[in-house]
Amino acid sequence: MLWSGGYEHIVDQLTLPDADDRHVLAAAIHGGANIIVTVNLRDFPADMLATHGITALHPDTFIGRILANEPDEVIAALRELHRDLKDPPIPMNELLTGFARIGLPETVTELRWKAERPLWGTVANVTRHGPARWPSFRGTRPTEDPTRRTAR
Repeated sequence: MLWSGGYEHIVDQLTLPDADDRHVLAAAIHGGANIIVTVNLRDFPADMLATHGITALHPDTFIGRILANEPDEVIAALRELHRDLKDPPIPMNELLTGFARIGLPETVTELRWKAERPLWGTVANVTRHGPARWPSFRGTRPTEDPTRRTAR
């Protein structure tokens, strides 16, 4: 969330379906943001934001875009968050289930898929169907990393 001062003079000039949300748009305009991340898309219509060069995105869509562009960083952040949840510790599955419950089902689907599969190189080189270029799997067991296969 963007927190900045100095946008108050803009608030009264803005129109949104819910007048109580105008401060969010005003802060985005003042801060030079091009995206507002909110679950409340209904109160941030595209046509009203477009005149300011701003788009509203649901958090699931926003995180999904980051995950598509920077998968290794997102997986690393997820693993760090999971490690930091110590009191009490939360199993990864429960953490992801909680994310889905609060409205991030697509993000959770992608995170489960990317985080729970062996990674050959970087996640960016892996598609839903496997590595971007499949190495030969002949003679390897499913648990082996085919890029590190030794001669037999």
